[in-house]
Amino acid sequence: MEMAKTTYSKRLKRMPAPSLWPIPRRAHKWVTRPVPGPHPIRECLPVLIVLRDILHVARAGEEAEYLVSEGLVLVDGRRVAEKRFPLGLMDVLALPKTKGYYRFLPVPRRGLIPHRIDENEASFKLRKIVGKTSSKHGNVQLNLHDGSACVIRVADPRKSVEDIYKVGDSLSFDLRTAEMTDHTRLSPGAYALVTGGRNMGLHGRLISLQEGTATTQPSGTVQVAGGGQVQTIFTNLFPVGSEKPLITLPEGP
Repeated sequence: MEMAKTTYSKRLKRMPAPSLWPIPRRAHKWVTRPVPGPHPIRECLPVLIVLRDILHVARAGEEAEYLVSEGLVLVDGRRVAEKRFPLGLMDVLALPKTKGYYRFLPVPRRGLIPHRIDENEASFKLRKIVGKTSSKHGNVQLNLHDGSACVIRVADPRKSVEDIYKVGDSLSFDLRTAEMTDHTRLSPGAYALVTGGRNMGLHGRLISLQEGTATTQPSGTVQVAGGGQVQTIFTNLFPVGSEKPLITLPEGP
């Protein structure tokens, strides 16, 4: 009996590729498909496309593969071993050989782009809390947007004074030591980045949060830098600083 196919295609047609990908749709028929990883396919870009089609540090797929195989491509401070590795929101791409450092951020009408940053800023990463679980010992595990997790040690499970974190908050991690260095609450007054929906890429001061109802999701209102207000659902809000952004953000479309 013939066995069923268990692998998946390594390529994807350009036309139905995720709208977040800033690539020409009609130049070629096929495009590289990212491998399963910390980000879903609709919210990431494969390393090969970034190096060849966006940053133009490689002229062909073979050159991009060579850069990866030689350990010249780092993501969040670690060597990448796969040219189709997925790069997603807030990931830090480093090309030490050319002193190129980039943070992946959304830009209005352009999708997800590698935003140039300096070497100092490339030493840390923001991660959003998307879920919380408790262990049998009372410790709290924070599940983060990029598939990673952080465990908060609790001295007394009956009085968990160490657990000051909520879903929607963001944490800053030093990529050299993997230690948490900062905590930003998703609350009115924080500086927030809109990461999805029609207002994706806009950022500004979070004015208010609205609770959800039986028919609507929780949402927030952001005073956009440059004027105007936008409203988006809670899951599209990413706090990037308490009073001002901890990271540099793209100025506009």
